Amino acid sequence: TQFEGQEIILYLTKEDLNPPNIIKENFILQNRPNTLILYCEESNGLIIFKTDNFGYRNPSKLNNPDVLLLGSSETEGACVDDNSTMSAIINKGKTFKVYNAGKGGTGLAYYALTARALSNYIKPKIIAINIIQGITISRLIHEANTYKNVFDKEGIFLKDDRLWYKIKQNFLNKILYKNKELEKKSNFRDSLVLIKYLIANTSLYKAYKEIIKNEGIPTTTEGFPLCKKIESNYSLIKKSINHIVETASINNTKIILFYHPTFLNYMSDIDQSYAERFNKGTKCEIDVLEKVIKELDYKINFKDLRVVFSKYKDSLVREKFYADN
Repeated sequence: TQFEGQEIILYLTKEDLNPPNIIKENFILQNRPNTLILYCEESNGLIIFKTDNFGYRNPSKLNNPDVLLLGSSETEGACVDDNSTMSAIINKGKTFKVYNAGKGGTGLAYYALTARALSNYIKPKIIAINIIQGITISRLIHEANTYKNVFDKEGIFLKDDRLWYKIKQNFLNKILYKNKELEKKSNFRDSLVLIKYLIANTSLYKAYKEIIKNEGIPTTTEGFPLCKKIESNYSLIKKSINHIVETASINNTKIILFYHPTFLNYMSDIDQSYAERFNKGTKCEIDVLEKVIKELDYKINFKDLRVVFSKYKDSLVREKFYADN
């Protein structure tokens, strides 16, 4: 009832917004601005949030932010309410203001395009980048393989109503095609009716999530950092961070790279051999990032957040922090 009478659209991934089989000069960065988005559902219930003027998840009155925060789903706030996103928690402290430019399922190429596009409107003192262990670099490689000459594309915001209508219809048609029960009901061509029906019918909502999960998007080897894969893509990693440096240098903006461990970093008590291989891959990932930072010779601060849990047993970190967050 909170959103009665308002248009709501299902969350669109970067592949929904930029179909890999369609070659174009522009790269659509986010969902439609000033729109209610049906996001995801975990233990906090069904999450619906409203996008800002650029399509990102921020309050409409967030002006002149001190920090531009780039990242994927953990930054955007996957499956948590507006008060529990990373940026919202930091903003409660009122020490400085953070702009949430997170987008689920993205890597460093996406962050480079986002930083460049937002630089025309936002002049932060710091660009902060959340790099997820074994994931962010893997997604960068996926982005470069999926979208030819991705760094030459212009990141744009979805403000053209004609383009928005076309993307929305293609997305809804995909769901209708996959779900024969919905296909029989012509009135489900209307997005609001479709979404209300999905919410009201749990089995159909689960079916929708399965459709998205199994939608033929090229897979990536996420979660496990592989030395050979990381080292062979050194120039690509350097290129992506250098693009962010070029954007930051325009306004003499500082850059911070936060390296976030995943729960897979804390498995030594379960499988020592796995932990050793995982740590070896992580060392390769960090070595490459630190080498890139040194070669670029810009004011980039690298923060390895694994140190946060260095004093605790792996089982405690895994079963308490990661289970609850």
